[in-house]
Amino acid sequence: MREVTDELAKTRPVAYTTVLTMLGILGKKSLVSHKAEGRAYIYQPVITRQEARSNALRHLIAQCSTARPKSWPSTSCRNTNWTGTN
Repeated sequence: MREVTDELAKTRPVAYTTVLTMLGILGKKSLVSHKAEGRAYIYQPVITRQEARSNALRHLIAQCSTARPKSWPSTSCRNTNWTGTN
C-alpha cells in the first residue's frame, strides 16, 4: 500500500485513504488481487497494463457508438487523441 501511495505522490499529493478506496474498487472489478502478509496487504495486478488500456478503449468506443444525448456534438468521439500523447 505504501509503495502505491508513494508512487502516486510523485506526480501529485494523494491521501492514503484515497489509494485504499481506489484499490478496493479495482479489487471489486477484479483488476487487482491482494493477499495478507503480516498486517499488510500485498496488491498485484490481475491483468497487464496493455489489457487494461484495451478494455478501457473498448468501453469508451462502446459508449461513443451507442445512442448519445442530442447535446453531444457529433465530433465528440472523433476528435480524441487515442494515443494518450499530446
